[in-house]
Amino acid sequence: MVGNTNADSSGKLQQLREILAEVTDLNRAAMVLEWDQETYMPPGGVQGRAEQLSTLLRLSHVKFTSDEVGRLLDDLEDELASAPFDSDEASIVRVTRRDYDQARKLPPDLVAEIARAGSVAQPVWRKAREDADFASFAPYLEKNVELNRRIADALGYKDRPYDALLDRSEPGMTSKELAGIFAQLKEAIVPLVAGIARHADAIDDSALHRGFDPDLQVAYALDVVKRLGYDLERGRQDISTH
Repeated sequence: MVGNTNADSSGKLQQLREILAEVTDLNRAAMVLEWDQETYMPPGGVQGRAEQLSTLLRLSHVKFTSDEVGRLLDDLEDELASAPFDSDEASIVRVTRRDYDQARKLPPDLVAEIARAGSVAQPVWRKAREDADFASFAPYLEKNVELNRRIADALGYKDRPYDALLDRSEPGMTSKELAGIFAQLKEAIVPLVAGIARHADAIDDSALHRGFDPDLQVAYALDVVKRLGYDLERGRQDISTH
């Protein structure tokens, strides 16, 4: 009986891994499209790219939040209940369950709209940054803030909307806890900055106010990543706006 249970778990875990691999492929394809938009894509491709990203991320979301994934997680949670907490099998199920439960709260249309809005806003932000023209970007920022509020409402929160968003990247963290961390940092940083300001004349900060040849920056970055072992046969280093 134990052997059969282990075999069942192994088969279901493999099914889950295959679905997660497909979801990852869709997400990575979207990342390539985002990279292209930020580096080489002509301005006229914005609307088409926004729709492509919207479609890919909607498909990824639908596949990940399928009933099939839910059934696999239900079965695996029971069958792996006695597995070591830090084992690969238990960890995959535990982390996927958390992500799955959150994702199920988000309508596919909202996921698609967020992808579309972000893509459309990106070139507007780049031009507004270049021209120091916040007003031209403000409507797009307002749209993205509104969409993130809808995400927070869909996920649910106890005190503040940001708690729902923060929990997606820092599980368990709240804005109240974050404020406490920042308060501790403030106690040390404010006196430090004041001390530096008192001796501003003794500090040469000219390097912070000069331009640097983009080609030299790229060459330096390439040298660094090569020294770190980055394989340029598997990836690229290109210029984007920051």
